[in-house]
Amino acid sequence: MGNKMKSLIGTILSAGILSSGVFCASGVETEPAAAVSCFPFQPGGAEVVSGEPLLKAEVRPGASNTRGPLFFFQPARSGKTQSILLKSDLPLPESVRRIGYWILSRGSGWCEVNVLVQEPDGNIYAYRAPASGDSPWTFYEWEMQSPSEAVKKFAVQPNPGKLRRFRGLLVNLQPFSGGGYRFGDVVLDSAERPAPRTWAWTLRDVAEDISYQSAFTGFRLAYAGVEAKARLPLVLFFNTPDVRRLRGMIYDSAGRVYDNFELESDDVAKLRSTDLILPALPRSNYWIDLHRFGAGGELLNRQKLSYLVQFSPVTELPPAVEPEISAIFPDQALPMAEVSPGNGKLRLKIASQPGDIVKYSWFDQYKQPCGSGIARENELDVPQGIATPALVRLELELERAGKTVDRRVVRVKLPGGKPPVAGVPAVPQQFFPLDETETISITQPLLKESFSDHMPANGSNWSISLYWDEIEPVRGEIQYPVIDRYLKLAREKKIPVNLTFFIHLDHLPEWVWYDQLLDQNGQNMHYSASFTRKFSPCSTRTVDALCNMISQVVKTYKDCPEIVGWNFSQGVESFWSDASRNRLVVGYDAATVEAFRNYLKERKFPLAGTGAASYDEVQPPVPVFDGRLDLRALYLAWEEFRQQVVNSYFERIFSTIRAAGATQPIKSYAGMGVGDITRMLPVYRKYGAELCFGGGDSPVHAFLQSQARNAGVPLIGESFALPPFSPTLQFVMFTEIAYGAMTGGTNIMWGRHFSPGEVRTEALEASAAAASLAKKIRSLGRSELVTANGAVMFGMLSMVNRSRSSMWIDWTNLNTNGFSDALNAVIGNNLQMTFLTDATPLEILRRNRLIVLNDSPLLRDESALRLAEYVKTGGTLILMGEAGRFNQDGKECWTLKKSLGEEAAPGKTFRFGQGKVVWLARPLDWNRELMPLIGANGFTRPVRPSGGAMRAALRRNETDGSYQLFLFGKTWNGGNPHAREIAGKTVTARVEIRLPAGSWLLTDVFDGKPLGSYTAQELSGGIELSADAGKLKMIELKRRK
Repeated sequence: MGNKMKSLIGTILSAGILSSGVFCASGVETEPAAAVSCFPFQPGGAEVVSGEPLLKAEVRPGASNTRGPLFFFQPARSGKTQSILLKSDLPLPESVRRIGYWILSRGSGWCEVNVLVQEPDGNIYAYRAPASGDSPWTFYEWEMQSPSEAVKKFAVQPNPGKLRRFRGLLVNLQPFSGGGYRFGDVVLDSAERPAPRTWAWTLRDVAEDISYQSAFTGFRLAYAGVEAKARLPLVLFFNTPDVRRLRGMIYDSAGRVYDNFELESDDVAKLRSTDLILPALPRSNYWIDLHRFGAGGELLNRQKLSYLVQFSPVTELPPAVEPEISAIFPDQALPMAEVSPGNGKLRLKIASQPGDIVKYSWFDQYKQPCGSGIARENELDVPQGIATPALVRLELELERAGKTVDRRVVRVKLPGGKPPVAGVPAVPQQFFPLDETETISITQPLLKESFSDHMPANGSNWSISLYWDEIEPVRGEIQYPVIDRYLKLAREKKIPVNLTFFIHLDHLPEWVWYDQLLDQNGQNMHYSASFTRKFSPCSTRTVDALCNMISQVVKTYKDCPEIVGWNFSQGVESFWSDASRNRLVVGYDAATVEAFRNYLKERKFPLAGTGAASYDEVQPPVPVFDGRLDLRALYLAWEEFRQQVVNSYFERIFSTIRAAGATQPIKSYAGMGVGDITRMLPVYRKYGAELCFGGGDSPVHAFLQSQARNAGVPLIGESFALPPFSPTLQFVMFTEIAYGAMTGGTNIMWGRHFSPGEVRTEALEASAAAASLAKKIRSLGRSELVTANGAVMFGMLSMVNRSRSSMWIDWTNLNTNGFSDALNAVIGNNLQMTFLTDATPLEILRRNRLIVLNDSPLLRDESALRLAEYVKTGGTLILMGEAGRFNQDGKECWTLKKSLGEEAAPGKTFRFGQGKVVWLARPLDWNRELMPLIGANGFTRPVRPSGGAMRAALRRNETDGSYQLFLFGKTWNGGNPHAREIAGKTVTARVEIRLPAGSWLLTDVFDGKPLGSYTAQELSGGIELSADAGKLKMIELKRRK
């Protein structure tokens, strides 16, 4: 510690300031809390609005992250959605601008939180607020809104004093949600905030012990702000009663130190009412190293935090200072040492005192122990037998007078080389494979290796996850021996490998600068994975570093015979991770704004329409959430820019893999946040890439399978559930069969749930059953889907614009232009219709006798002309409302109407060329009106089961002309049920099947039992068939000779 700090601390102590509860020294400051924190929940205050009685509900004193009480409730597992009300009655001062709350839902299902506010007239309104499941302690804020923006209104209740009141939180849970939910302090904030994107910062801890996890990984605490002062509750750092003193250091990724500080306190009440103020710094990525000490001066623990400054008017860095936090490698913020080849010794740098003891522990690149002891004369032997190149870990502990007073981690480089692997690259032959993805850290090598034990029997592909931060912990230092270890294991067990670049969530290396993808408020509270380290696709430095890493790895392993594919995992599958259902849209970070400005400049967009004097001053338009089209020229340009960024980003990634020499297929997650996927898929086809999608048990899976099939791109589905149990997994497979080309496969994402236990046991049984099904399907040869003669087209330009979102989750939650209703009507009624978009090529449109276009007032001129040509050459087109009233420039030009002839007008049915147009005067009521409407216009489908629980699909074998009928009994509405929860249920239906004339022999493929012989006429009249709930059934239909 420097003399200046010692002197300052001595002055504070001698003045008796410590007795007031808190003191601090240096650039870090403390102030009385700016917002009012309270705990408004009471024992017995949980009410089940809908669902099963709670298994537990209680208040736990002192158990929250702020050392105050928390409210814990554990729901009963139910096959239906549930709503739990945490009741409160807290008067809201008129000055309150926002309500914040702490939530911990680690290990629990995804949830939706509604804030309940009572108005002076007694009405209670529910407002959608940010939240997520399976997350660490996270602080969310909800901005006060007007009643017109509420999602629900409750009955009038008494309101003494006619005040505005906080009446609690309504927590909505998905079916089969488990675990428990914890709610801590509620914070009432009256502060006026600066203009958006003036200040923005995020602070999270770095929890190495949970870094192996795949979601919300690597942190237990998350906090953010957009104020000039980066303030947060001081109690978060004095997180246990035994912590009395903190010593900290703030530095950047290059190791430059900008502040040393020290804090002391033994007064919990004072800690809970005091804010810590971090220094204002320029936009960059900073780190905080904390040492916590007890009352006797002993070191209790260390903590590392990420302090990311995303917007700041501060442009100049303060002068760097010398580190003062540690006696171990005291001159380095990021201790690093390198051992030269042939030298087995490492010299330590320690400012020790007589009698000090230095203990050491070596850990290899897997963080597995490989030596320990007591250092003699500050020199250590380097462990032998570690494959190089490697970055190993040295943990040093300084003991003085019987107490640990210092502890530090030193990274040690063991240099080495890696020649490219020689061999003949594999060419995958099978279709509809089972891919199994583990997201297990290399720090758990035995668990990662045991994951492969069941794969030879399944015949699965092993998607080996390579976290970017683990395989390139230092720029340019690829940990090749780590990759070699798992490829060797795959070779020994004859397991095909998809080498997976896992670059999202919290697996960005600490050394990489990334522009955090931000919403219009300058925060990363978007989507559901708030605070995860998600970079902007326009962050040039990040993307350059990413492509450099990918190129190095691919060049080294491109000829490895075990590798059958390269998997690029973009992250939570979302690209533009909008959450317009929560009034949040992303792309307002500095990197994306700069790219947008360049986009406008290159296209000579009129500055007059931007409100700026130069392109360098243009700001992206802020979304207006009024449910109407936004026809501002700048907003339309913004949406087109975001669509083109999607295409150019994946073009960059895929071209990098191909330029490095890879010939195997590329797989990439990009099912969400890409806007019009039809416009993105040509990039996938160009590079031989397969699309992966993690919402395989949602209706949108059917929509995406249709788009991929139309584009000739394989789509690999995956369940939301991690991992899925058998009913969910087999339903994902059914959806692929019923809507896709089946040139892709099915992916089981295990998440972090491969540890021994009931979940793993059941999931292994599910994977074995799925593998058996996939093998049976492959044994019958390739097949093509037999669809209905009609299709539903979604006007993506209108949907993206009206929803203010590129995310299908928003389109479904908001039911934008009837999107959710249309999907449910088609899928729920087993209509087997194809799904199209307004960008679908004409040759695909012509495969359908009938097309229904959803409510699409905003339509590109080229799309309108394409639809007119479709009708002219014999198609039947059903339109609704103001279809095509505006074009891509927002001009009211009615291109579609003008292209369909003089008779064209809403409310009319007319002929055009060889085809027909039915133009409804208003948007369709999909649930009630779709089936009568298409039935009156020549609609037919290949299979018609009675009742909605039996799902059916028909495919035709490409080789012998036989047919395959797939049945699935869907008896649950969502979630991931255990097989036992639906066991014993059977779905029986009368199934009408349309086949060519002749006699047909039916056989159950999975059990080999004959099901009888029927004529085509008998089949079209219907036969009774049954399927066990949650199990895929496959019937082969062969023509009798």
